Amino acid sequence: MRDLAAQQPIAWRGHLVTALAGAGYKDDAVDEAQQANDPVVLEQALFLVGRFDESLELSRELFAKTKEPVNAYNAACACARLERKDDA
Repeated sequence: MRDLAAQQPIAWRGHLVTALAGAGYKDDAVDEAQQANDPVVLEQALFLVGRFDESLELSRELFAKTKEPVNAYNAACACARLERKDDA
């Protein structure tokens, strides 16, 4: 699977990460996200596998760099999962 995934665009990797996480292959989902070398895909994987602290940190870093609203939204979602709604 690694060879096939390496040849695909980043968007395809995002779908693969979602499928792996949904099927319970948490470590594989994060590994694929890291192979994508795209912080947005990694943030998605971390959130989907329940690593909300790491997802929150990365979302905040991405928002600080890009000012993209989706990163602020993702950070707020991670805060909610961590029951830290006041930090959202």
